[in-house]
Amino acid sequence: MTQGQSLLCSDLSKSVGEPLFGTAPQTETWLLLEYPFSYGAKALEESDLSDRIKSHLAAVQKFLPYPRLVLIKKSSEDIGKAIDFFLAFTNERQQRLYHLELSSYDELLDVDFQSYRAASPLVQDKLQPEPVFLVCTNGKRDRCCAKFGLPLYEAISGYMPAAVWQSSHVGGHRFAGNLVCLPHGIYYGRIPPEQGMRVIDAYRNRSIILEYYRGRACYTPAQQAGEYYLRTHTGISDLDELHLVETQSLDADHWMFVFQNGLGKKYHLRIHRELSDFDIFDSCNTPEKRSQQSLYELQDIKES
Repeated sequence: MTQGQSLLCSDLSKSVGEPLFGTAPQTETWLLLEYPFSYGAKALEESDLSDRIKSHLAAVQKFLPYPRLVLIKKSSEDIGKAIDFFLAFTNERQQRLYHLELSSYDELLDVDFQSYRAASPLVQDKLQPEPVFLVCTNGKRDRCCAKFGLPLYEAISGYMPAAVWQSSHVGGHRFAGNLVCLPHGIYYGRIPPEQGMRVIDAYRNRSIILEYYRGRACYTPAQQAGEYYLRTHTGISDLDELHLVETQSLDADHWMFVFQNGLGKKYHLRIHRELSDFDIFDSCNTPEKRSQQSLYELQDIKES
């Protein structure tokens, strides 16, 4: 085994000091489908779901904004009950989480996704007030997800057993253990198992813990960096206190963002992107493929 193959991508990321913030994949629509079996590297494609279902789910995602479909499961293979299916919409101003119970995967063919996207009164009875938490444990996609994700899942699943799920790929193996909080689409990474309940409690209290914060998925990576720097600057941890009200792209690597707090105070930030001076392999499965990463720096912040 070569040195590159023995080194975990998460260890490499930490060793070079790669920041967590600004790394959440932009996602506004989540489709969470219970599939209580083992996952392949490409979970949906390699699953035993019928080609008809796979094609349908692929077609559905084409008209949903920034979609991400993940397979979810609990610890044991439990196939003797209804199949859980969640739809989450993670707009910054309004978040919605729907829960459907399916008797078979074929029922996905009859789901009116347009009604859910439009928040139709016809589907209001499917709204779920309680959050859902995803921990990526897909070791076939990357061994870091199993090595760091499984202990995190085991540490928090007993705390909120109905709300915590193992999931297939959510993006960013090198930041495992990853935790996604829905319906807001809050990404955390590098969470030690003993800190998992603290992060969950913070989210339930509508608060952000910056130590493990990767970003809010409804934002672009540059916007995520702006929010991170602003929260660091102001000490604001309240999840709902800040709203992005303006974005200006100055050029390919410079942006101006305006955030506003609940009292109407505005914060003007200038963010610059540059490539890292280090190379990282994105996955333990492909250590021969390394690339520089985007890093975001705060150039200026003003209040008005």
